[in-house]
Amino acid sequence: MSTPKGSVKRSMILDQALELFVQKGYAATSMEDIVKHTGVSKGSIYYHFSSKDDLFVSMVEKINREWVEEWSEIRRQFPEVGSRLMGASLHFVNSFQSPLTKVAEEFSMNMQEGYQEIHQRLIEISMVQIEVFTEIFREGMEQQVFTKADSSRLAVLFTSMLSGLTLYPQVFPKDGMHQHTQEAVAVLLEGIKKK
Repeated sequence: MSTPKGSVKRSMILDQALELFVQKGYAATSMEDIVKHTGVSKGSIYYHFSSKDDLFVSMVEKINREWVEEWSEIRRQFPEVGSRLMGASLHFVNSFQSPLTKVAEEFSMNMQEGYQEIHQRLIEISMVQIEVFTEIFREGMEQQVFTKADSSRLAVLFTSMLSGLTLYPQVFPKDGMHQHTQEAVAVLLEGIKKK
């Protein structure tokens, strides 16, 4: 069990390692670079993280946890299920503005064979965001606003669509991301609205 002081140090290492990954790239950053950049001993870093990959996955986990905490606060602004879906969608696409996104893309492209355990951890971490959408779809169905469907499957399909908006900047430029997201949510809402 980590002490409050240990948690602060761990969080500081994650934040500063992210800065370094953004500056140099994931592959070009060594644990020695992280030691120099953070001013924390190698032993202390290895106390908190078993490897650079573990540090990266922990970083993704921390950012996803913060995303859910932010959503818990923002959620109160959306009492109606349709507006809540829109709010969660905008919050989701805003997360792609994080500097971690570029690092995650590089990490994914360089993932090698034998990384199944890390890949599985990343999938489990991303399920936290999908659960937010699953809950919204479930509520909409319970309130008979949305047609009955498998809410978990719908959440995966929907977040995949939202993620896709960020993959085609020539079609969906970042400066229009909110508008594109609103259009996508409107199309989905029309399709799942209980008639």
